[in-house]
Amino acid sequence: MRSQAMDIQQEQFKTNLAERSRQFDLNHSIQVDSHNLREREFTHKQEQAVVENKYRIAATNRIGLLNKEANRLAEEEEDFGPMVTGYEISLQRWDGESNIPPLPAGLPPAQREQALKMRTDAMSAKLSGRMARAQEKYRTKMEDEYFKGFEWANTNAPQLITRDPQTGQFGYDYDQLLKVKGFHAQQQRYRSMMGMTGLTPTSTVTTDKLTGSQTQWKIPDKVKTLRQSVGEKNVSDFMTEDADGNPYFDRNAFDEFLLAIEGRPPSSSNVTSPDQIPDSSGLSAPTSGWRD
Repeated sequence: MRSQAMDIQQEQFKTNLAERSRQFDLNHSIQVDSHNLREREFTHKQEQAVVENKYRIAATNRIGLLNKEANRLAEEEEDFGPMVTGYEISLQRWDGESNIPPLPAGLPPAQREQALKMRTDAMSAKLSGRMARAQEKYRTKMEDEYFKGFEWANTNAPQLITRDPQTGQFGYDYDQLLKVKGFHAQQQRYRSMMGMTGLTPTSTVTTDKLTGSQTQWKIPDKVKTLRQSVGEKNVSDFMTEDADGNPYFDRNAFDEFLLAIEGRPPSSSNVTSPDQIPDSSGLSAPTSGWRD
């Protein structure tokens, strides 16, 4: 019994010793890992500090450069600002009609940009004023044109005039008026051309699509000359018959013919009387006309 108990105690001792050894090894490993981790963390912190220092150095350098640039701009504003202000005043005094004041020479970029913007704003403002005046002038002109157009339509194309049922005022369509006036002008040109060619209004038909009016054109009748009229006359034109059927010379018809030709009554001494015509009772009408 005693031997068995000792064996158990010895086995238990061995087990405890092994467990303690394992725990020691584990603690040692943990301590080693913790030490290594602390070293790595320290290294990382150092590296991070180095990086942060570099950013701080870069930021410091940037701020230094910006300060230098700001200082340069401030000096330029101090030196050239009065010139820009003077240019602004000259733009305010500009009437918008004459040539716009030129930019001051030798301005640095920042001040030149300011002056250019002032110049653009001034031109825009003056142009707005000029445009307003131009608009008013054009409105007055169109009102006058409208009144003149109303009078023209009342005389030449009353069908264009309409009445507003709401206000009772009479008016017309301005665009339609322009079309009608254009057609009238075209008709006048057409009449002028027809007049040059000898055509008169009656045969060829043209129709106004807007008003429906029609105009006819024809070649004028040929006007006979005095010689042609005289040449077509012969003795038979002045012969007639009395109540008994005897032919005789009609002196009155002959006098009227001479009056139409000469514009004055004929002299009796120059006219042959019927009794001077031999055997007038048997006179027959000649077949040819008179000759000069």
